[in-house]
Amino acid sequence: MKILLFAYGCDPFGRSESLAAFRWLDILIKYYQVILITTTANEKNIRAYYKEIPSNIEIIGIEEKFNFRKYFLLRAIIYGYFVFSYKAFRLVKKREIDKQIDIVFHKSPSSFRFFNFLFKINKPFIFGPTGGGLQVPKVLNSYFKKEPFIFRLRFLDKLIFSIPIYKNQFKKSYKILITLPYVRNILPKYIEQNKIIELFDTGINTNEFINEKVKKDDKVVFLYVGIMRRYKGPELAIKAFLSMEAEKRERSLLHMVGDGEELNYLKALVPINERKKIIFHGNVDFTLIKEFYNAADVFIFPSIKEASGNSLLEAMSFALPIITVNNGGPKYMCPNNGSIKIEINTPEIMIENFKISMEDLIINKEKRIKMGELNRQHCIEKYDWIIIEKNIKDFFDSIKNEIKS
Repeated sequence: MKILLFAYGCDPFGRSESLAAFRWLDILIKYYQVILITTTANEKNIRAYYKEIPSNIEIIGIEEKFNFRKYFLLRAIIYGYFVFSYKAFRLVKKREIDKQIDIVFHKSPSSFRFFNFLFKINKPFIFGPTGGGLQVPKVLNSYFKKEPFIFRLRFLDKLIFSIPIYKNQFKKSYKILITLPYVRNILPKYIEQNKIIELFDTGINTNEFINEKVKKDDKVVFLYVGIMRRYKGPELAIKAFLSMEAEKRERSLLHMVGDGEELNYLKALVPINERKKIIFHGNVDFTLIKEFYNAADVFIFPSIKEASGNSLLEAMSFALPIITVNNGGPKYMCPNNGSIKIEINTPEIMIENFKISMEDLIINKEKRIKMGELNRQHCIEKYDWIIIEKNIKDFFDSIKNEIKS
């Protein structure tokens, strides 16, 4: 089977979605012929990574002539992705690539906010895995008023599915991959349910993320890793920590790793006498992240509308118990016996419940250890790249059999 793989972001030296797209490419070329369409910048990095390009992959790099990186909204809407997608479509038709392939697979960007002109060619079109699109819970509307205006526009997401070109794409798609079950409730009803397939989009090398912790003191270390942004809920973690009993605060630390528009606001929440217990580290090089996980006892992930969360995989692989929110990605990714899931409620009630959970894990060392062990086992069984690769191969093998018949 020959796959036309469209991956706007596909970088072996990147992070997040771009790196995940490359991992999918690396898996697919083990089993199939692949024509990759990506940016010239990604093409350069892919060629540097492989040194000698495998014989069953052809890379087509399309140059982005416009650089609006300082004006990301303008760039994304006008001169960025959509122009790139149209150029890809024109190139495929001009070179008659559509006559050489069996399927079109749109891998990135994975958000349903980005349609792809390639759905118009006469080949089975597969989109995803897509996720996200979670809306602000009504009970937290006031909490999200402090969010930057651009992020508050996400309430318009539902309207996207009624725009003709989006509607045509989703109705014509052969399969739509989703990351987790909650996405079914976000996609429009006009999509046939048998077209929607759950297939998680990323994984982790659990053999590389192993807890090698050697405790130097009796402090219980809580760890937050993520951008300092409203929907991620770092404010909830900080206020929960500060509301704990004084004796329990003395026995614990909270490390905040990450940067973002709310960093200064969050720092201002911490009284001077507590700044040795709540420590902000800013952005940390990925190579040093392991040191924070090794030093931690509990991973706190208060994200309110999280699509999935790579840091959850890292925390589980490092055998850390998790305190998170029972919504979106964490609701489905984290096992119940390895995590404490806080229900959506008013900020005050959520902070109180985070506090209770944090205090519980401070005084119950055996519980922390057992929860962490269960999380690591869950991660190995569901999210190791060995498992993700098998799931990817099984899916595309099924597509191969379907189109043959």
